[in-house]
Parts: sequence; structure tokens; C-alpha cells
Amino acid sequence: MKNMTFEEIQSKLQETLRLAEVKVNTKKADLIERVYLKALRDTGMEVPVVVDVLLLSGRSVAGYKPSNIGKRVQLP
Repeated sequence: MKNMTFEEIQSKLQETLRLAEVKVNTKKADLIERVYLKALRDTGMEVPVVVDVLLLSGRSVAGYKPSNIGKRVQLP
């Protein structure tokens, strides 16, 4: 089984949504994301757990943006 990173999946999903002319965080985008990930699993790809966590919590993989909340930042 091949492993795909979260970033690879996210960039491919963003490209797929762009080509389909579907905006992120819409019902159509959610359906496309779920079908895309199901297809990856059906072909034997291993999907990171964080993808499942985002989908189960109702968040978009393609629209995910990391925040700096809770991160340690080196002050000058």
C-alpha cells in the first residue's frame, strides 16, 4: 500500500475542486471530497487519520488552513 501525505491529498483535492468549478465548504465539495477519499481507499492507498478526523468533525480537507493558536513562537 502506498501512503499519501495530508498535503498531497489536500493539493489534489483543491485541484479537483478547481477543475470542477466547485467552491470549498459547499455541499458539492463535501460530496466530492468523500468520493475522492473513498476512491483512494478502494485502490489501496493509506489515508492519514487526520483526514478522517476532519471529515467526521464536519470540516473540509481542501479548505483546512493551519492556525498559529497554541504554537510556540520564538520572540525576537
